Amino acid sequence: MIFVFRKMATMFILLVLAWFVIVSEASVLEKLVLAVLCGIAALLPMFAENTRLPAAIGQGAVGVYVCLRMTYLRAKA
Repeated sequence: MIFVFRKMATMFILLVLAWFVIVSEASVLEKLVLAVLCGIAALLPMFAENTRLPAAIGQGAVGVYVCLRMTYLRAKA
């Protein structure tokens, strides 16, 4: 049951990243770097059990960055 919730959280994080990539006007390099960081943070706990807390912190940091960056891009436009 816990494994299902982990997959759901991973899919949610990847969907948020996909939304950012589609909607934002950021550069391609920034989108690729965020895709790699988010992919690592989202998929790492599925393969290494000892990385749950650091991965959750990383996911939160990526989420905060995406929110702040989207706010900045909207204010700039």
